[in-house]
Amino acid sequence: MRSLSIKTKLVASVVFCLVAGGLVTAWAIDRSSRRSLDLLTEQSIRNAIASFNNLERGDVRMLDATIQALLASDSLRLPFAAKDRPTLLARSTPQYDQFKRAFGITNWNYLDLDSTNFLRMTEPAVFGDKITRYNVAQCLSKRSVSSGLGLGNHGFALRVAEPVFDTGKPDGKLAGCLELGTEVGRFLEDMKQQTGDEFGMTIRKDKLEEAKWAKSRAFLKQRNNWADQPAVVLAKNTLDDQALFAVGDSIDSVPETGRNLRLLETGSTVYSRGVFPLHDASGGRVGLLVVLHDVTQVYREMKTTMRLAGLTIAGLTVLLSLALIVVIERLVFRRLDQITRTAKRVVGGDYTTAIVPSTQDEIGSFESLFDQFRVVFVNVVQEVEARNRLDGEGSAASRQQEDRSGE
Repeated sequence: MRSLSIKTKLVASVVFCLVAGGLVTAWAIDRSSRRSLDLLTEQSIRNAIASFNNLERGDVRMLDATIQALLASDSLRLPFAAKDRPTLLARSTPQYDQFKRAFGITNWNYLDLDSTNFLRMTEPAVFGDKITRYNVAQCLSKRSVSSGLGLGNHGFALRVAEPVFDTGKPDGKLAGCLELGTEVGRFLEDMKQQTGDEFGMTIRKDKLEEAKWAKSRAFLKQRNNWADQPAVVLAKNTLDDQALFAVGDSIDSVPETGRNLRLLETGSTVYSRGVFPLHDASGGRVGLLVVLHDVTQVYREMKTTMRLAGLTIAGLTVLLSLALIVVIERLVFRRLDQITRTAKRVVGGDYTTAIVPSTQDEIGSFESLFDQFRVVFVNVVQEVEARNRLDGEGSAASRQQEDRSGE
């Protein structure tokens, strides 16, 4: 660096500063664009949470109203209180078929006071097994309605359990509870219609049994995806590419408000991804719902903007560098070169070349000062030369006089 000229150092410094400024500007544009994508993802998560909660509340109201309507008459209540399974099955079957078609009610269970299954409409021949679901325990212990998500053989189900009294009133004898439920997986299609996003519902593996999951997938004629992810399995999704719904193993660390995951590109489509936790009736975290928001257009526009910004910044950097170099050359170095040439002429014996200040700036002041120095220098040189001439003439005169004296 010490061997480089000031001009080279100055030009290099100017170019470096412009390039650095351009890079900082490009970084700021990129950061702003990515923040815009983050905001889109965060909004899609909020929309998904609101949509899911609204659908859940709507189904809870529907299921609760259905149970109350069923228990308002003696048709189902009395056979259940009398533990008359054949009569209860015969009277429940047509209504179960009707409500399944009309409202998507897929779970219809009568449970005894000890939480054992008295009649399961999906499998009437299987009964007497112990049901340990939280909402059933709450319903029987508190003699009140209890609702929430629960895990079934094929995924999540939203269940509402309501106590059954033999008289139809709370002061009657408790016979057990009636539980109705709908598959939560169907929420995803409704949410897709409402928001335009894609969704995937995952379940914690530690809440499931691998063998039962494999059997369930075989029953549904679906691929066993147990080994796809370390901590969860994908139970339901609105998009075929299951790799898009990978969430890793950080289930417990996801905030209740959701988390923004990295972008994923598949084919010609770019998705921003987010997740939020799902809870069962007890409030425990049992899975994650994955939200895919199509940001292809925004992402492409961002990339186009970045390319244009990069080209613009590069072009401006070159132009500004050239402009500054030209300005510096004309205002500083060309005038310094003129001073240098004049100094060399003076040293070479040309005392008549004067330096005329071109402007009244710093270089102009230096030109004026240098010309004053030139004048002083020339005067000193001329005085020395005159003195030398006089000394030379005096010496010559002395020698002539000595010569005459000798003669």
